[in-house]
Amino acid sequence: MRKCKCGNQVAGNAKFCPKCGHRFTSGLVKGLAWFIGLIALISIIGISQSGTNTFAPPPPTVQAATSAPVKPPTPADKIAARKAYAKVIDQQLLDMGIESRTYTVGADAKTLVIEDALAGRVRQNSIQQNDNLFDNLRALGFTHLKYTNNFDDDLNYGVVWTIKP
Repeated sequence: MRKCKCGNQVAGNAKFCPKCGHRFTSGLVKGLAWFIGLIALISIIGISQSGTNTFAPPPPTVQAATSAPVKPPTPADKIAARKAYAKVIDQQLLDMGIESRTYTVGADAKTLVIEDALAGRVRQNSIQQNDNLFDNLRALGFTHLKYTNNFDDDLNYGVVWTIKP
């Protein structure tokens, strides 16, 4: 027999208290949860302390032929470049094992959105410290970077940076 937090005596093999509904977690489940949390923390620290800016591939460049005059990119070309950059970031995060989705929003695709299931202050800080990422976003004409877990209500976490030209 064991005592529930409500004070009710419950059988030692019970999975929940019949009086209050409190679920009992086995030692194996608790240990597994701590192990997974520790692995996630080590991964996040490793990502944030790596000297490489893995969130920031160089922006796509257009090479002009020497015989033809260089045309400035059209608005459609700029939108396509921003959308392509979002796909590059999305693939990099996936390759790093980060469960996320990256895309652009707005008529001119000037806001980059990173939806990260584990969005939080540590990853936010890692992004915030990445000057190359913000330089690339600025060069491509992005005006905002939104980082969120995209949850509803109290579980929602997110931040929006305004990118100044």
